[in-house]
Amino acid sequence: MWKSLKCWPVLVALLVAVGVVAVAVGLVCLQPGSDWRSKRYMAIPRLIRASRDGQSASWGEPLTSLSLVELNIAEAYCKHHCDSRAYLLLVALKRQDVARYKHLTARVRASILCANLATSNSLNDWGSLAPEQCYDNFAAHMLLDTGQEALEFLLPLMDDRSPAGLSGSEESTMSIMYGYRRADFACRYAALLLSREPVFALDISKRDSETQNIKRLVKELLAAKGKKN
Repeated sequence: MWKSLKCWPVLVALLVAVGVVAVAVGLVCLQPGSDWRSKRYMAIPRLIRASRDGQSASWGEPLTSLSLVELNIAEAYCKHHCDSRAYLLLVALKRQDVARYKHLTARVRASILCANLATSNSLNDWGSLAPEQCYDNFAAHMLLDTGQEALEFLLPLMDDRSPAGLSGSEESTMSIMYGYRRADFACRYAALLLSREPVFALDISKRDSETQNIKRLVKELLAAKGKKN
């Protein structure tokens, strides 16, 4: 009896120590920079901020795998925010859950993708342009998959002659050497959606002339469908 009573202080001290450790771990997990929040539960706002800041999926922080709950949130966010902020969420949906991605209408997807084309800091997700051969990356294929719904959103981009750079040594050199502009990418996708052979000329004036031709065709098509341009 006496021996068992002498053990009580040790047991109490042990329980107190375990409790202190548990509380400490809990407090650490609740810190804003902890893995518990930032890596598992903060993926959605992180991707929204990265999209808003013009980050591409090819460069910057890698896309994290979203949980089922986060996939539901991502789908809802894309439906109600059809702009550049939803871009990385849209890419995550496409990579993780194609069926859920397809729940979004072609118009919603086209709006988000064209918003990214207009604002992204680097267009690596879209591909590269060259007179001999052009390369369409995954974002270009995602846009082309929306069909002619994308033409309405591509139309204003064909007037955007702001520089469209690429990241990476070789890619960056190409974008500077050929003088990539957002209008050049928009014109290519519009031409493909019109079932025309895209033209990317070294001569800027020839590019602009081709862009005007494509714009005219897009306006005619949208007018025939009764859409504003």
